[in-house]
Amino acid sequence: MWKKPFLLFAALVYVCESAVKPWPEPAPKRFIGSYKYFPDAGYYKFYRFKLPWGEAWTVCNDDNAHLVVINDEKELEAMKALLIESQVKDWSHFGVHDLFVNTHYITVDNKQFHPSSYNKWGPKEPSNKGSENCVSIHPNGLLRDNPCSVAQPFICEYEVQLQ
Repeated sequence: MWKKPFLLFAALVYVCESAVKPWPEPAPKRFIGSYKYFPDAGYYKFYRFKLPWGEAWTVCNDDNAHLVVINDEKELEAMKALLIESQVKDWSHFGVHDLFVNTHYITVDNKQFHPSSYNKWGPKEPSNKGSENCVSIHPNGLLRDNPCSVAQPFICEYEVQLQ
């Protein structure tokens, strides 16, 4: 961002701010108090009411967020802590699906999904029974596929961009 010019040695000199910031931008004010910050993980909000996967996606999108996608161990620990803190004992929607190509799982931001040390399928999952095209996360961190029409609580993730 350019600041007002000032005269120095009879020449115009402009002072600009650095575009590089070593810290994340704070969440917008409307999220303060509703999204919880987990250091080294990000901002998350647990919605206790139950919606089908697509409607949960819409609620997150309306928050300028998305259904949670776990990208590393720190995020996994943050999700487990949030679910335990929320006293959830059952499954919640997760930001992964295979709606376009069966068994080809992608994230809500259109990246290919691969199981990893922090994204683990539960026993005998994914089962791909019938119309099981959406993914859920259990408080223990394990994943399963289930029909998108199943109403469940969900977690939204507000992406923090390092600038």
